[in-house]
Amino acid sequence: MPKMENKFSYLRKKHSEKGVISFILSLIALLFFCISAAIAYQTQGNSPLVGVVYGFCSFLLSLAGLGFSILGFLELERNTLFAKIGLILNGVLFFYFCIIMLWRSFFA
Repeated sequence: MPKMENKFSYLRKKHSEKGVISFILSLIALLFFCISAAIAYQTQGNSPLVGVVYGFCSFLLSLAGLGFSILGFLELERNTLFAKIGLILNGVLFFYFCIIMLWRSFFA
């Protein structure tokens, strides 16, 4: 708890709303990525359109989650725990998708 002039504050800061949205988007993006990877594994890399759509939606959700996590850090007097977690999860997913796209463009 933060110490304020020899007194302790027992009030907790509320969580950043945009940080919570970012965390939820990261969980949904991770779920869609897992579904897309499972479809690709079952079809031995020849994914039908459904698998590609799940993967693309996961990419878009991770990109939106990155934006919301950055906006979550800008909210004043709020706890930024979920914004930090959302930034990490969405950043890892977005980085992974960028690596996949670059890999496919160079070694296609």
